[in-house]
Amino acid sequence: MESTEQFIVATIDAALAAQNASIAAESMGLGICYIGSLRNDIKRVDELLELPEYVVPLFGLAVGHPEHQPEIKPRLPLEAIYHENTYDHDKEKQSKVVKEFDEYLKDYYQTRSTNKKISTWTEQMENKYRVPTRMDVGPFVKNKKLNLR
Repeated sequence: MESTEQFIVATIDAALAAQNASIAAESMGLGICYIGSLRNDIKRVDELLELPEYVVPLFGLAVGHPEHQPEIKPRLPLEAIYHENTYDHDKEKQSKVVKEFDEYLKDYYQTRSTNKKISTWTEQMENKYRVPTRMDVGPFVKNKKLNLR
């Protein structure tokens, strides 16, 4: 239970279960939203839910009847994330795919019906990783007696 491998297995299992629950909910006409922000105050969530040792709140999952049908946000194209048999190290190809996606996403943000903004995927990632966040999660996980070795 206390190895990194077991922690990874448990995390993957939780993500797969949530994905399956999401697919089932959406197939019944329900909407879903993952809530990763609960890790912004992981200790408080742990206290509120009275979680025992070896249980870590990874994310929440809101399920319900949507008020409206939201527009589907574009995701990175398959060629940017899918590698078959070996990792494709062609940086020029990756750069081209990401640049094209940046322009596509920028257009999407400017034309969607709500929350319009001017931003690219690259800018969002640069901003996201510029400042370390949730640095308390690692020590929290170890205090729950997981990922010790």
